[in-house]
Amino acid sequence: MALPPSDFVNPKLTAKINRQLEEPLIFVFSSMGSGIPSYLFLQSTFFGYLRSIAKWQNTNGRDESHQNSRDDSRLVFGRLQRQKIRISRDHIMESTIKIMDLYGTSSFLLEIEYFDEVGTGLAPTLEFYSIASHEFTRKSLGLWRNVDDLSGNDFVFSPNGLFPMPLNCDFKDSDIENLFKVMGKFIARSILDSRIIDISINPMFFRIASDVNDVRLSIESISEIDENLAKSLRFLLQFEIAKKKILNKDICENEKEQLLKDIKVQGMSIDEFSLNFTLPGFPDVHLITNGDEKIVTIYTIGEYIDLIIDFTIGKGVREQINAFRDGFSSVLPYSSLALFTPEELSMLFGQGKEDWSIETLIDSIKADHGYNMDSRSIQNFLDILANMNDMERRQFLQFITGSPKLPIGGFKSLNPPLTVVCKTHEPPLTPNDYLPSVMACVNYLKLPDYTTKKIMKSKLFLAIKEGQAILVNENTF
Repeated sequence: MALPPSDFVNPKLTAKINRQLEEPLIFVFSSMGSGIPSYLFLQSTFFGYLRSIAKWQNTNGRDESHQNSRDDSRLVFGRLQRQKIRISRDHIMESTIKIMDLYGTSSFLLEIEYFDEVGTGLAPTLEFYSIASHEFTRKSLGLWRNVDDLSGNDFVFSPNGLFPMPLNCDFKDSDIENLFKVMGKFIARSILDSRIIDISINPMFFRIASDVNDVRLSIESISEIDENLAKSLRFLLQFEIAKKKILNKDICENEKEQLLKDIKVQGMSIDEFSLNFTLPGFPDVHLITNGDEKIVTIYTIGEYIDLIIDFTIGKGVREQINAFRDGFSSVLPYSSLALFTPEELSMLFGQGKEDWSIETLIDSIKADHGYNMDSRSIQNFLDILANMNDMERRQFLQFITGSPKLPIGGFKSLNPPLTVVCKTHEPPLTPNDYLPSVMACVNYLKLPDYTTKKIMKSKLFLAIKEGQAILVNENTF
């Protein structure tokens, strides 16, 4: 029986190597052992010396600020140059393609601004990565399998994570492949610039893309992507099993022929399904040449099942996944992702489990300027956060930070930390007359001292709904 990956994690070794990775000389001389914490190791080894030095300087700067001391004689190395890019909100996908084409492999730190808007700095940049992530799931692009094709939603939803829509191997679609290449650049760029994205990709995608993980073409593998398709294949497989049993019998050919014609599963013969050699759910994808004209029979049911599996997780998606790899590799070596399991990559780029417990919130949130952690309004605020559902959490994070996801490490990894201050009021108005407001560039929430938790919740959700966040230049705060 295979051991779970968690059994191979050594907390003491992890803590020790975390300290080593913060020591520049150890990194410079590559004096590292195995078992490095994956994400920190990725940052420290694949981002280049300039970004690594900048990271250490930022860490040292934070340490000095906590100690209220500063060494003005300390040399400053590795200041990252920034590339400001202005785009239109009405053409996010087109802008994303152009940005990745022009600046995807740039060594500069990318910052996004919008035409006719005053917001600059971190918040609009995070918002761009969030919106672009969503745009990659638009149905009209034809990139992904879709389980709710009959719904009116413009975006693909898959409970198991996104997986490429199979392509007809007879017709190469360069537009689809180019979009996967752009997405590969986009995801690699988000890692390089430490930007949060939200593209929930099925772990099987990364398993196929990896040189290490050998994907078995089987119904079990299909079930990780589409359980309904897997159930249908298991049902059809019963015809193939019954056929093989008859063919292995020591009887005359005429008798075999009759038995094959009489095969039924749950009272139905294979002919009653009127199947042809097209991919279920994708009638334009032919499993063989002119597949829509070839009927599946008891003699070809095995071939039909094998072709469905191959087109679903094999040759039908290989070109798209290879294009993704090529795009990613133009920014970072794809081998760098070997540090993670496919499941970890899925959580890294998509909706991983986040800790919103009261205890974590207390440890992570800072109260200031009129509030402390024992203030009634802060206690009400924490209780509201802890009881939000998944959608409310995503909307709140978008409101506060510009991104619907927390960074790796959760609330404790927000930089700067989420700070809640008391929003002043001008008589004759009362706190209940105001909405909360934010400075998303610095994760700063101005929260009125509402008289009740019910009023606070109502006002907070109204502010989130109406988009009351004002993006200000982070350098002016």
